[in-house]
Amino acid sequence: MGWQGPFSGVTDHQGYFEIVVLRTSDATHAITGTLYDGTARRPIANSPVSIRYKGGLGRGTQVEISVPGYRTEIAVIRTLTSSYNPTRRPPVHKTYDVGRVYLTPSATPRPSGQLVLHPLQDATIREYHKWRSNNYGSGPDLLVTPEYSGMIHPGEDRTMIQFDLSQIPAGSQVRKATLKLCVWDFYGDYLLVAVYPINRPWDERTVTWGTHHNAYDYRGIVTQVKLSGLKGGDWVEFDVTSSVRNALTSGVPHYGWMLIPMGLGYSKFTEAKFYSREGGEPVPGAFPGTLPARDRRPVLVIEFGPPYTTVPIKDKTMCKDVQRTPPYDPIDRSSTFTTRDRKAVAWVKFGPLYAGHRVEFHWYYLDNPAGPSRVHLFRYDVPDPKQRGQAQWDWYVVWSEFPIRGTIYARYPRPSHWEVKIYVDGTYVDSLYFTIVD
Repeated sequence: MGWQGPFSGVTDHQGYFEIVVLRTSDATHAITGTLYDGTARRPIANSPVSIRYKGGLGRGTQVEISVPGYRTEIAVIRTLTSSYNPTRRPPVHKTYDVGRVYLTPSATPRPSGQLVLHPLQDATIREYHKWRSNNYGSGPDLLVTPEYSGMIHPGEDRTMIQFDLSQIPAGSQVRKATLKLCVWDFYGDYLLVAVYPINRPWDERTVTWGTHHNAYDYRGIVTQVKLSGLKGGDWVEFDVTSSVRNALTSGVPHYGWMLIPMGLGYSKFTEAKFYSREGGEPVPGAFPGTLPARDRRPVLVIEFGPPYTTVPIKDKTMCKDVQRTPPYDPIDRSSTFTTRDRKAVAWVKFGPLYAGHRVEFHWYYLDNPAGPSRVHLFRYDVPDPKQRGQAQWDWYVVWSEFPIRGTIYARYPRPSHWEVKIYVDGTYVDSLYFTIVD
């Protein structure tokens, strides 16, 4: 018997793969292993992998392993294990494990570049009771409107938008993902807009406030941007890098994002109106300079490059303190703090980790008229588990504290809005957001 295959699969966040290669009358047969970057000595996480094996399955069988961006490697099956489940057909599951395999990065350049995507669908959903059952999926605009005092038609307007992420080249790593919306009109002094991932399917032809206003996880905020001083034709940007990365590696379906107005105390009519994919389409033959002659459709700009090892985040939150003994859990999770609070804490739980990493917390004040300004930086070096006699850290908690009470930050105009950007080994991985009120 010659080479059998190829058979394909994907490594998990620890670099482990399990690929079924054969089914017989009495058993399902799978080849397993764990892949590491031979240069960085870290797991090759969330990566496509293809395998072939030579001859029959058993100890010593040669297995050819191919991963984009790495040289093909020949490993051998080292161990064989079986499990029995009478409810499974067939009831026996046999795994043939090649153990740890270190792959050498190839000299061939891996995919890199920029991709510009237009929406699959977009829509506004409106809370006002006379509009909450109406569908606005074919409308020319997208609205983000908060409630305000004296509102004639009380209720919020929110925007839903979705892109096809399958167009991102396989085997590449997202360096940055930016959602860009073109302003049709803007009213008010400022508007705080948060972006959340949508958590269930929707259709722009039927979606309404009544069906989908709660179709997001309030704990999963992607980004938060303060809009002000905008005019028609301006472009607004939202950094959705962490959300796109998660959609590509978590296995959870991506249903797009919901843009929600945040904050309280709007004293007058405030609204951001953007061009939708229908309203922003170029008009053939339109006189140059007239609206909408130029393409004002929403876009998602993806900057991608060669894969690099990701560091998984188990949990993250803002909180008011942290337990001082293991497991170092957060105390009083909250995204809102007062000037009487002693501090705000940004808390992250990583894991599993197989090497040492440098973690940085960059604290930004978002209300600076000149743009977000960094006011605090905290660095922490996670030790290499092997230097402590461990194969890995199942979890590792890192947090950064930011003083409030009695500081200059407590005297900033309120409500004040803040972002904490998290970097690992110099690469941005995620953000946390909070507000300080009276």
